[in-house]
Amino acid sequence: MLSERHQRSVLFITVLLSLIAGSSLIFRTPGAEQLSSLQALLPVLATAVAASFALYWPVRWLAKAMRPLSRRTIALALCGAFLAGLLWTWLLPVRPAPDNQLDIAVAALGTKSPQAVSSEVWVRLEVDGKNVSPSTFKQSGDWIINGEFLVSAAGKQPTVAEWHGSYAQTARLVFVSHSWSGQARVQWGDQTRELDLYAPEGSSRSIHLGGIEQTDHVLSYPDRNARQFWVQLCDSALVGLLLLLAYFALSQRAGQPAPARVGNPGLLRESLWHALPLVVIGTLLIGIFYPALMTSDSLDQWRQSGSGQFNDAHPILYGFFLLAVRWVHGGAALAAFVQLLLFAAASGWLIASIRQAMQAPRWVGHASAVLLALYPLVSLTAVTLWKDVPYSAAVIALCALLIDKSFGNARNALSWGGAAGLAALVFACMALRHNGPAVSVAAILVLWFALPGSRKRVLLAAIVAIAGLLLLKGPITDLAGASRGTVSFIPYSHHLAAHLAAGHTPTDPAEAALLHQINGTDADWAYNCATVNPIVFNKNYNSALAAANSGALFDIWAKLAMARPDIEIDHLACSSALIWHVTDSPFDPLYLSGVGLWAPHGEVSWITGLPGDPVPDSMSPPLAQWFGTLVLQPDMQVYLRPAAFLLALAFAAVVGWSRRRDWHVLVVMALPLAHTGFLAISIVAQDARYQLPIYVVALACIPSLLAAARRPSHVPLEASTPA
Repeated sequence: MLSERHQRSVLFITVLLSLIAGSSLIFRTPGAEQLSSLQALLPVLATAVAASFALYWPVRWLAKAMRPLSRRTIALALCGAFLAGLLWTWLLPVRPAPDNQLDIAVAALGTKSPQAVSSEVWVRLEVDGKNVSPSTFKQSGDWIINGEFLVSAAGKQPTVAEWHGSYAQTARLVFVSHSWSGQARVQWGDQTRELDLYAPEGSSRSIHLGGIEQTDHVLSYPDRNARQFWVQLCDSALVGLLLLLAYFALSQRAGQPAPARVGNPGLLRESLWHALPLVVIGTLLIGIFYPALMTSDSLDQWRQSGSGQFNDAHPILYGFFLLAVRWVHGGAALAAFVQLLLFAAASGWLIASIRQAMQAPRWVGHASAVLLALYPLVSLTAVTLWKDVPYSAAVIALCALLIDKSFGNARNALSWGGAAGLAALVFACMALRHNGPAVSVAAILVLWFALPGSRKRVLLAAIVAIAGLLLLKGPITDLAGASRGTVSFIPYSHHLAAHLAAGHTPTDPAEAALLHQINGTDADWAYNCATVNPIVFNKNYNSALAAANSGALFDIWAKLAMARPDIEIDHLACSSALIWHVTDSPFDPLYLSGVGLWAPHGEVSWITGLPGDPVPDSMSPPLAQWFGTLVLQPDMQVYLRPAAFLLALAFAAVVGWSRRRDWHVLVVMALPLAHTGFLAISIVAQDARYQLPIYVVALACIPSLLAAARRPSHVPLEASTPA
């Protein structure tokens, strides 16, 4: 039973949360943006009364769960839950409440340019990425509704169409522009635009009315006014409440732990069992998308391995792997199968390690393995000939090693064989991706502190890995006859374009002249913070000149960055945000590339190469078309958002730490944070495959963390040190 003081606290919190819920629900209702704060008060109060009946019992249960905690711990828990809710609503993201009102008037003037055949005006309205029904316009004069367009035909002008409403993220008008088009006037807010819609060939013209502007160059955040910020704070409080309820429900869930390491199958045996589902699904996918999924990067390295003429534009280590496959007379299917086995083995090891460390039931490990295999991005990427697959396998295996060596009797024990394996994994990470060194440093540091008795072996493994990398990048690359080039000009150009787009140019005439020689056509170098591709893969961009002057570009960038660090901050915030949630318009997917499939003409393809390249030869073409079409649906992009996976992993790690009372549980976050943190700083393109380790670690570890066996005498949050 709760004391009288606790009951008063429950009532107060229930009333407060009910008002918060009422505000969130009412202000998110379309049309509520037209109400003043005073007018909205009555609906908010009525909704709050209804919400109080739903919130009272959860709040009462939460009060009972938190009763053993001190006031300081309760205050920290409440503040932490609110901040976590704010993080979730911002990163996932939750759209701003509709509070941007819009008044539009479109007038077809009945006039035309001399070369126009007629004076037609075709117009449609897009709000938050969706077409608005033309029947919602208030029309004066004769307008014709043609599908999604309002049409003012010749001879029935002038006419005016008016619209009043709101938008959450963006709004724009789209006009048809062709030889029959006339002239129009658009008025919205305090702005007026006169348009001559004539064009010799059919095209379209759009007017941005508010919110996020759809542009090829600049990514922007949605603006929020005071009411929208208030609604987001309300949303954050409600999400925080849900997180607290979930935390205490999961952390206090009853269950008796099995004695450590008793009743568990051998780690190797369990790892193989958990690798099996991904091997089965991946093998089926190789048959469906035979011989393998291959993008332009894949085909480039495949050709290099066939000709023996390597270059260091791609990791030469992966080129050697493909060469070895060819040496045994294997094709792309064998390469895909070998990397699938490595990837599945690493994933199985991670699932087995975390399950045994958490003493979770065996069925949880099997469920994790099946879940991982059925997630399309993981299984499809595993059979795509990308360097990211063996890199991710190395990161996943390192994560499994950290978990296996951070718990129980295995602590302080790294054998010489384990040190050799550590060296191989660290070497692979550093050799296969530019953010591999960050992951490697994080792994070495964790093992250094977790295994004080094996520090010499950990250090030796790091030295061997670095020596191997230097040999690979130096003598071995030279012996292979690989042509060397520089790609450092690519990130330099990305940052320079950010300054040019902001109108910040070099003051030195020679430096300005060099930038003009590299691209003198596009004043902003076609800047897009989401990806460097429009900058460097541009017919107006002289990549050879940029590569030859890479050092000079770095010097120019350094000067500009020192003079205007705010531009650098904006660029990094913008580019790294693409990892989480922001898109340059609601019409585009989150990533430029999700999986190695594409359907430019409605027919799914997975290899488009030159004569002599592998050709697609599905063992079931209808199944390939059906599955490929399903995966390429724009709505599927929402399942690729890595923020949800990383946030869920962090939440599960806190639950696992709380149930096991062992801070070593938190090492599960070390490598994912190092991987994605460095990627956020250095990203130059947006591909979901770059976040592959995040998806795998989350799917492999979350079930076992949530189902961790609970140690006795457990007090959530306060008991945070190992027994």
